[in-house]
Amino acid sequence: MRKESIIEMIDKRIIDSYVQGIATSSIIGDMNTRIKNMSTVIQMEGLDLSTLIQKEFDELDNEDIKVRAKYSVFYIKHSTQRIKDLNWLDSKKKSFFGYSNSQIFKLIKLKEKLLVTHSMPF
Repeated sequence: MRKESIIEMIDKRIIDSYVQGIATSSIIGDMNTRIKNMSTVIQMEGLDLSTLIQKEFDELDNEDIKVRAKYSVFYIKHSTQRIKDLNWLDSKKKSFFGYSNSQIFKLIKLKEKLLVTHSMPF
């Protein structure tokens, strides 16, 4: 599984939840449950999550960890970022009058893509 696949999986789950009418707090609660489960997987491997989460995805290849733990670390890292994004979305919802939560979330994703694209040297 690629890094992008994990990102797409998490983001798709968020958008689908919003389309189904699930509240932001419920989505965050579900994500926290998944983070807790993934943390358990990492602890069962005997690894320190606090040091692994500070590393970039490619740096995890240099570590002596199993593939499942590597993807669990990235899943936790990206989910944590998305929880911050969802909290921001919830606090700024009034500024985006007329837009649904899923549309605002897609704007957050667009902003990220533009920042990544713009930061690349030509």
